[in-house]
Amino acid sequence: MVEINVYYQVYGNLVGEMAKNRTLGKPLAGKSDNKFLLNNFAPCLQNLVRGSKAILMFRNPIDTAISSWKYNHRLYKKEGNAEHLEIMKIDGKLNLDDHVLSGSKQWNIKTKERLQTVKKLPESVFVVTYEALLQNKRET
Repeated sequence: MVEINVYYQVYGNLVGEMAKNRTLGKPLAGKSDNKFLLNNFAPCLQNLVRGSKAILMFRNPIDTAISSWKYNHRLYKKEGNAEHLEIMKIDGKLNLDDHVLSGSKQWNIKTKERLQTVKKLPESVFVVTYEALLQNKRET
């Protein structure tokens, strides 16, 4: 039970800092690790703020893999750090098709895990796709 109290404190501090920064005109910044949020902060949020809701957004895995490919190449060019390329290698080779296939497989596994967690919080978590949001903002 001590762990839960620590999450409440951390979450409260995080939200407090975000609110303070917002009043100072600083941009909002949040946590985007879905697994961490679903397993830790979503339950805490439910206990801290009754009736609170969360949005879980998924993006097409192919688009995500291509985006990460481009992003890591930009970082490599900017910083000169080969780690940005190393993390994209499959079987020791840089190949976009292999990167996309591998990324899509990992995405599928992670998505199934996230959706299992969402089933435990059906009233609290709204699941949406990035593409649906882009294509039809008003309805989504």
